[in-house]
Amino acid sequence: MPKSNETTKRDVKDYFEYSEKERAQNPDLDGIGRRLVDIYQAGWNAATADATLKGQISDTGERYDLEEDKIGEFLKKEYQDRESREYLVDGAILTCTNCTKREISIDAGGKELPYYAKIDASIDADLIKNLDSDKVAGRLIVTDNSALKANELTHATVADSIGRDKYDDSKQYNIPNFGNCQRKPDSNMELEIFEKIHNEAGEGEVKRKEGSCRYLMKLEEEWENFDLIQSYCTFHDDRKGEREGITMTSMLFCKHGGIIYPVTSGQTMVEPAELILIYQAEAGALVSGNANESGQAAQKGEPVKYDKSTYLSKWKYKDKSTPQYYIVNYEDAYIDENGLLRISKMPGYRSGNDYYCVAMAKGFTKLAEEYCTPAEEGNINYGYKLQVRFEDEDGKSYSMDVIVAEAKGSSDSDEFYPHDHLVEFVVDEKPKGSIVNEKSNVSFDLLLGGKGLEIKEVYAYKDGAFVEGNYRADYQWKDK
Repeated sequence: MPKSNETTKRDVKDYFEYSEKERAQNPDLDGIGRRLVDIYQAGWNAATADATLKGQISDTGERYDLEEDKIGEFLKKEYQDRESREYLVDGAILTCTNCTKREISIDAGGKELPYYAKIDASIDADLIKNLDSDKVAGRLIVTDNSALKANELTHATVADSIGRDKYDDSKQYNIPNFGNCQRKPDSNMELEIFEKIHNEAGEGEVKRKEGSCRYLMKLEEEWENFDLIQSYCTFHDDRKGEREGITMTSMLFCKHGGIIYPVTSGQTMVEPAELILIYQAEAGALVSGNANESGQAAQKGEPVKYDKSTYLSKWKYKDKSTPQYYIVNYEDAYIDENGLLRISKMPGYRSGNDYYCVAMAKGFTKLAEEYCTPAEEGNINYGYKLQVRFEDEDGKSYSMDVIVAEAKGSSDSDEFYPHDHLVEFVVDEKPKGSIVNEKSNVSFDLLLGGKGLEIKEVYAYKDGAFVEGNYRADYQWKDK
């Protein structure tokens, strides 16, 4: 029996010569069955797309009392007028026709266990007030279409169709999960996934809280654009080059039976975050000698290197009563593919724009505290959100958002230069070799994709610190 991913006519003939029981007991036969379901689903998707297009055209004709031969011309003009605000951007809100918030039970391996729909708490209820209350909404994450400026909206393309991988949490993805899927597992291959989850102790329970969609989602390679206009605007995709953008009428089909579609475009979702300039690089700056901790590059009089960073381990923070411990062990903290500790900007989801956890000198957080949300009386803020901006040797700008998880030790609270560099990344053990230079430090060039990057400015987010806590009471820390 062939074991490739291709399904031949002979495979199909062999498949139907076996009984249902024999197919279920033979992994190769079950694999063919699964691919046949996918082929059927792809055909259903194409038919649905065609029916949807015809329905949109028919509805438009009725709504505007247009003759059939005039509808295409009308739609072309209408969509050209609206296309700039119709195209989806990073942060657009999506949902799926097959999703549900309801708890569902799945029977696998002799165990029937409940799955719960995880909800994105960052989505304001007003943004989805017209959505069916049983639907689960999530945000589109555009990872490959780099914006040129800070806070610029990043357009999505038909290629932004990567779903959250079932096994690799570090993989960047575009499409979130949508709670529970109303359609349960329909093959042995899928049942084996759930059987494995059911046999895991504590970790299995955590996975069931993610909902079943995560383990059933199987997306088509690209979004479907309907020919309502002669052509779509194109945007650059880092993986696939120039690709068509996607609009509020685009759809992404899932081979498990659902259709993913936009709820909002994301273009008017939120106002850009307010940033305040707190620091500009000083030519000729020298290490102060005020460091009150042992370590490298803290010798007085050494030049400050704006192209250099180092790293320190998160395991340094063992005291559970400290804000550092709270930050590096935060529920949305994770180790990325480079070995660096990051915190998701959107709860439960990961993107290329998430915060890096870093250590910076006290002067940065003190200035941020002056301009940003002050602490309540008796509390202190910690974990300020900053944006570090760079410039390469050709004058091109780059930016990196960070949360200051640790203040570099210094006897001077206004200190910028206790070491010969400004940023230390927090890591699990050590960063991956793909982003370290010959001195085993994290390279800004390798991390951000530039050449000759140097820090030029540091901005503070006006919404202030990440957490707050009370040293006078019981050393408890919480979200700000």
